Amino acid sequence: MNNKQQFLDWLIGFTEGDGSWFIRKNQTVGFEISQHSCDASLLYLIKKYLGYGSVTHNSKISISRYCLTKNQYNDIINKFNSRLKSNYRFYQFYSWCSFIHSNIDNTIDLNSITKDNSPINFDNAWLSGFIDAEGCFRIAIDKTRPKLIFEISQKEIEILQDIAKILSLKNNIRKDRNTYVLYTSDYFARNKLINYLDKFPLKTKKLISYINWKKAHILDNQDPNYLDKILKFKLNIHNNVKNI
Repeated sequence: MNNKQQFLDWLIGFTEGDGSWFIRKNQTVGFEISQHSCDASLLYLIKKYLGYGSVTHNSKISISRYCLTKNQYNDIINKFNSRLKSNYRFYQFYSWCSFIHSNIDNTIDLNSITKDNSPINFDNAWLSGFIDAEGCFRIAIDKTRPKLIFEISQKEIEILQDIAKILSLKNNIRKDRNTYVLYTSDYFARNKLINYLDKFPLKTKKLISYINWKKAHILDNQDPNYLDKILKFKLNIHNNVKNI
């Protein structure tokens, strides 16, 4: 797989969590991704990959945004069509395409706008992007033993069920108000996740949390000073996740 295709797969997964298509009152259509300003460099990377758009910063709330509001909608449609997996994000995308068809460019074929119904797998970077947007790596202390936790949240349970399946998990999804959360500290699930993320690396500052979490996983049951070392990782991971 070439690097451009891998980045696109990652970007689609990331957009499923943190992106949006919008239509303003003045009928301007756009595509936007917002991040904490600590990840502003990632937005410039997205801009470089796409070849258009702009990155703006709001220092008062420490938010940076990549935004497209020009006429590159055809390229965005071509890149995302048939690749979105969540119902919510696909319907938002379809409504955006429909508005463009009705008000801007009637040559867009709405019959060709489809959703990707294939199961999530470890064969591409989609899941890495989705974890960058919605995942969390942390360490908790259960009595005297560290507990290495991976969790990911989403409004649609089907996405989490797919992820649970490839991690060989059962009954690991709980409902938290209007959101579903996949939660695990299973050793073998962690192994699978590490093998995958080492192949398709995270791109946000969440990577720092993941590296510490991975170090803790490697130390698990192999070091007599495991707890003391893990406590240092716990502080690092807590601080990084808090700031993302």
